[in-house]
Amino acid sequence: MDRTMRLRRKVVCQLAEMFPQSVTVTHLPRRSRSILQLRDGTMASVLLCRTRKRQQGKLRWIVQPVPVESEFITLLCRLNSNHDRIHSYYVFPRTNVRSHRSGKDDPWLEAFG
Repeated sequence: MDRTMRLRRKVVCQLAEMFPQSVTVTHLPRRSRSILQLRDGTMASVLLCRTRKRQQGKLRWIVQPVPVESEFITLLCRLNSNHDRIHSYYVFPRTNVRSHRSGKDDPWLEAFG
């Protein structure tokens, strides 16, 4: 879990460095988790999704949005099986699910990816 948190911080910092005129790192009131604020004030969540192997050996990603951030634009980052690199990225206008198990070719992801 600690490795995942470090990776999330790294992704957030890299995005802010890549787009210094358009993105700032901020926090919601009384929250320690960093989020991105775009130049126009729009908030964006960065959500890293860990993997679990199913009995058949196939990977499943666990999508568990932070409820307070569910209405924000979300950069969903699926991790590799070692949880040390990003496997794939998807952008959602919001993540209005409590939890979702995602497979390799999940139509739920493709609707937004």
